[in-house]
Amino acid sequence: MTSDFDGETCGSRRLTHRAYDVANAEGTGIYAAYAGTVSSIAAVEDGTYGWWVFVMHYTASGKAYQTFYAHLRNPDPFDPAISLGTNVTRGQRLGFMGNSGTGSGVHLHFEVLRGPPGSPEFDSLDEDDEDLNLDLDSQIGCGKTWTSKAQMPMDFSDDDLDLSDNDLYVRMVWHLRLTQAASEQCFNFGVSTDFPLMGDWNGNGVDSPGIVRSNQWQLDNGFGTSPDAIFLYGNATDSFLAGDWNGDGTDTPGVVRGNIWYLRNQNSAGPNDVPSFGYGQATDRFIVGDWDGNGTETPGVVRGNTWYLRNSNSAGPHDVSFGYGAADPNPSLDQPTDDLPLTGNWDGSAPGLNAFDTHAVVRGNTWYFKNTLSGGSHDLSSAYGREHDTALPTDRDPSAFVEVDTQSIARASMETTSTC
Repeated sequence: MTSDFDGETCGSRRLTHRAYDVANAEGTGIYAAYAGTVSSIAAVEDGTYGWWVFVMHYTASGKAYQTFYAHLRNPDPFDPAISLGTNVTRGQRLGFMGNSGTGSGVHLHFEVLRGPPGSPEFDSLDEDDEDLNLDLDSQIGCGKTWTSKAQMPMDFSDDDLDLSDNDLYVRMVWHLRLTQAASEQCFNFGVSTDFPLMGDWNGNGVDSPGIVRSNQWQLDNGFGTSPDAIFLYGNATDSFLAGDWNGDGTDTPGVVRGNIWYLRNQNSAGPNDVPSFGYGQATDRFIVGDWDGNGTETPGVVRGNTWYLRNSNSAGPHDVSFGYGAADPNPSLDQPTDDLPLTGNWDGSAPGLNAFDTHAVVRGNTWYFKNTLSGGSHDLSSAYGREHDTALPTDRDPSAFVEVDTQSIARASMETTSTC
């Protein structure tokens, strides 16, 4: 150990160094302190930290922490298996020690940060952090050494979940109904603190899973095996949506910030393609759908139990409004108790024959479907999933001439490697 928190350099002291520097020979392996996901990785050499990589870790209650590894060697700083979005286990090699950036010798700069980037709590941890039950300075303080695979003695314990146990995760488990009958597909993809979505990410007529972690989108064109697209879009505090904003058959990202909508027509990082616009209120629930059957998905909001739908991706008044479902009797609570609003093509109106989306609500684990954009009694009800699951309509049959959205759910599950 050559330098610890506050820049104590075993004799001299700098007051701005909230990390640990560990020296060893150039090319020494740098290993993940705990299991997680590569959340950011240098694309070019940074002037200060050189080549670097962040790994994100989540606890059972949804708290986010990141470990930061900097000054990796140049060239070839990273292990070939490491890239943005890679899921890593504790002790997996991330890269190789070096002296890139403004390093004063071959060493690793190791830092622990609380929260995802963009969140209010994002900051370096203190050396004695109560949340993690660790005393970093006494455990790996000045003058102590690491071998190449030594792990930081941190306990990411929270709500009885210890992320140092690589056999235990709070996983996101997905159950998809392939038809309105009982057949289903089950798989693991993401963790419980991710935001789940379904969409047709490649325009093949089949919906598949996606997650948003902080502001990183991971989209998979299959059954959650691994992401086919990983990119950053929006901020961690935005509301996340996916839809076909230009009618080309591919779902792409959208975010709502306050009541301002930012829609992009490509599954990649970059600015919004649709001019941003205001619609609804910041406290509304935001939805999207093809309300008029023209092939383009446009905004809607649900306020209480009143639905306000607009037929263009622009500011302006609603084109349709109606009441449906139950309103929240305690809107001041952090966790709303009203129905969960959903949209989809429930009755199989055929593409090209004035197909349009309509609405549904989920109450407990019962889905109440309506086949017209109006209030009144539901046309169909069906129980699927459990209370507190995230309900996600999906279309999984590319061969069907008649499009029908069916039921799927994403569920947080503290299970071992396989849950299906």
